[in-house]
Amino acid sequence: MINLGWSLISILGLLDLVVAIGYIVLTIGNIVDGWRSISTPTLSLLLVLRLCELLVCPASLFLSGVILLFRGWRLDPILQLQQLLLHLIVSVAIAKNIRKLTQPPH
Repeated sequence: MINLGWSLISILGLLDLVVAIGYIVLTIGNIVDGWRSISTPTLSLLLVLRLCELLVCPASLFLSGVILLFRGWRLDPILQLQQLLLHLIVSVAIAKNIRKLTQPPH
């Protein structure tokens, strides 16, 4: 039995799921563009770092979203505040990264 309670934290979990999917699409597009322009070994290190970013960041955001969506209603108010503040910090970091990913190269 799945019990969903719609609170601020559950909505934040749903938002995490959507952002994780969008973030992985943007990162894959950036990696494909970077793959075409590889010509030196230093750029291949950059590609490896982007692949690590592709695997770790969206997966952790997706997992956090699933946990908050299905079990967020059971969290204490202090833990809910902690999750909200943590997500605000992560959202600022992701927004800066997405803005960098969507800018055309100079």
